Amino acid sequence: SRFQIISMRIIQQYGKYNGVPAGKVIMKNLGLDMGVPRLPFDAMSINQETELMKELKRLDFFNYV
Repeated sequence: SRFQIISMRIIQQYGKYNGVPAGKVIMKNLGLDMGVPRLPFDAMSINQETELMKELKRLDFFNYV
């Protein structure tokens, strides 16, 4: 279904940026600043955050949450 495809694309973006760091950025953009990822994860760079947000906006992610 359409929603299954969208969810798979969103999860691909989450995984592309190593999961936990991407989750922190997503939550921050939803108004829940949970701080930096714990070790062994590194925080995402500003460029990575920008790219992730661009892709999620392209997928209309923020219209679904």
